[in-house]
Formats: sequence, structure tokens, C-alpha cells
Amino acid sequence: MKKNADTLGKRVPNESSAPYAIPAGDVNGKLPNWCCGSLIDQGGGSDIKIKIIDIGDWDMDATVSVTIAHGLTFANIRPPVSVLIRNDINTTRYEFVANTLAGYIYLGATNVILVRTAGSIFDSVDYDSTSFNRGWISLTYVE
Repeated sequence: MKKNADTLGKRVPNESSAPYAIPAGDVNGKLPNWCCGSLIDQGGGSDIKIKIIDIGDWDMDATVSVTIAHGLTFANIRPPVSVLIRNDINTTRYEFVANTLAGYIYLGATNVILVRTAGSIFDSVDYDSTSFNRGWISLTYVE
């Protein structure tokens, strides 16, 4: 059976073992509402979007903080802001939670600043390699 807009996201007859198809979205990456629904900001009625930004190089053992430009309009950013950090050998990933013993996340008009706490798990040789992406920042926003 041909898979098209009428069959994506639905089981195809006579293919009971086939998983649900996941549409790739339009040319702008926007998924159709019939697929997954959409999240709407109740304050302004705008579609909620997520921007994922690479942290880039960060020797967390030697350098206390890193600043990353977010490229969004500050007033349009909504909670949550989340950060995922990976170790040097990419076998473990930790959520970098703001205002914990591990560190802090500062969100400014143009940048996200990540600050690790001295003596935390990230202040070690397990997080001192460079030349690879240390992790990701996820920002929720409306346009």
C-alpha cells in the first residue's frame, strides 16, 4: 500500500507488525497537526518550538563557565531550559540542572551562560577533553 499523507501516522492494513510511520515534516521541519498535535502558548496563542544548540568545546575541569549565543528574541523564550552534558568518552550523559551543586544556567538577552561548580562531578578529568561537542542546550520559545 502506498504511504502518503492519509496513511502516515496510522497502521497500514495487512502490516500488523509495521510500526507507526513518523512523518518528516514539511520543508521548514514543521510536522502536520494531524500527526502529533501541536503545543500552543496559552499566553499568546503561538506555536511552541524548541531550539537545540551545541555547547561546543568546553574543558569543564579547567574552565568554570562557557557562553553560547542563543540567537532568539529574549521575550519569546519560555520554560523549560535544559542542558545535557556528556563525558569525554561519550558513555554518560548528565542533565545539567540549574541551581544545584553541579552548576548554574544563566539565560540572558543574547547568551546562555553555563557555570559549573568547583568540586562538582564536572570539575574532573572525565570532562576535560576538547575538540568535540560537550553537549546540548534546549530552549523552548515562540515566534
